[in-house]
Amino acid sequence: MAKSKTSPTTKKTKSSKDKDDDKPKSAWHTYYSAKMTELKSEYPDMDGAERRAKACEIWKTHPDNPKRNK
Repeated sequence: MAKSKTSPTTKKTKSSKDKDDDKPKSAWHTYYSAKMTELKSEYPDMDGAERRAKACEIWKTHPDNPKRNK
């Protein structure tokens, strides 16, 4: 009688989404999420690349930016 192969047991690992949930959001991520929503409502015709560039430009002098020139 032939032995049937069984699948090896696999160790469950956290998905990348689960790993991200453990970390607190950075100041940049918090700012960027809010700013992109704001820019999208203010400038609905602006494409995503332009919104990202505008958000990045504003971030350079934003008070929450820990690397800004004071």
